[in-house]
Amino acid sequence: MGLSLFSCEDAEYSLDKTFDPENLGLEAPALFFHQTIVDVLVDDPIEIDLYSYNMDPAAAAYLRIRYDRKIVELRPETEDEKPVEAGDFFQGDNEPFFHWDTLPDSHLGIFLYYLPDMNSDQSSGGTWSLAKVHFIAKQKGWFKLEYMTEADVGEEQPYTELRNANNEPVIINDFGTGEVNVE
Repeated sequence: MGLSLFSCEDAEYSLDKTFDPENLGLEAPALFFHQTIVDVLVDDPIEIDLYSYNMDPAAAAYLRIRYDRKIVELRPETEDEKPVEAGDFFQGDNEPFFHWDTLPDSHLGIFLYYLPDMNSDQSSGGTWSLAKVHFIAKQKGWFKLEYMTEADVGEEQPYTELRNANNEPVIINDFGTGEVNVE
């Protein structure tokens, strides 16, 4: 008969990568872009995740993103890939309701709604991708990716926000930015 020993020590992880959420200088709960800095050539594909960082549970999100349509465009839809896809933040027993649209002034609007199931009426929160955006680099240039906030657009226009199952705003302390450089 063999003897087995088990250790109860927690695993230690080194979060020493520049783009780990803890190293971005954000005050959680926050939203950020992953990758934070993208360097590509003309005609290269670009994937950007719109991420939450230590976010409270939420039932819905509206994400308004500013990008430069002169430098990048949304990749065309294919059988295997859509230009914008839902991330894991709102996944449960049901797929989330998901809609996106391009808006004037090089903005992208993304609406996500958690479809309630027998176990929950909202996400569990945390650090997860809310959505993934697929671009293609069109021409040389540099621009900043930004989440548009209430301070940017005013109350009369939609801005980036999350709401819980009681339709109350979910606190977002910080909004990260991203950079895209096309050579």
